[in-house]
Amino acid sequence: MPIYRGDGGSGDATTDAYASQVALNAEKAAESAKEADSSAQDAEASKLATQALYDDFDKRYLGPKASDPTVDNKGDPLETGALYFSTTDDAMYMYNGAVWLFLGGSGGGGIQLDDLSVTVDAEGVANLEYNNTNGVFTYTPPDLSSYITGNETITLTGAVTGSGTTSIATTLSTIDGGSY
Repeated sequence: MPIYRGDGGSGDATTDAYASQVALNAEKAAESAKEADSSAQDAEASKLATQALYDDFDKRYLGPKASDPTVDNKGDPLETGALYFSTTDDAMYMYNGAVWLFLGGSGGGGIQLDDLSVTVDAEGVANLEYNNTNGVFTYTPPDLSSYITGNETITLTGAVTGSGTTSIATTLSTIDGGSY
């Protein structure tokens, strides 16, 4: 793009080259401005998403409290599943929509060994037992020995080929007419 210097012509070659570089730099600056605007929009969207996540977290975890909260940290009604840590008994509680339920902590309570039980199906002879004194589950598998029958006859014909190790653990009395 030549620079106009009045009637009769444009600038010299150095001026024209400089003007071309200025025009190219202006295009690059405009493109950078577009990219910066796009980055600013992305940053704003990320900020809003982060604020929404924090707001959701703040509704669900209310933090340490000396007594059962009746509203969330912003004064809104409690949401089902909200949690707080009781500084009175060093324990976590969850709101079930009606009351606060003890979840556990050093304040005692929680699940006790005798809170668990096992019901075993009447079918089969397998057994699952629970000892509510020590909290141990014991499983006795079913007796499958009736599925194993005495002597079985296996007839092998043809050639055995391949590589590796093959073993047969059984008692053989006759193979190919010979005694062993």
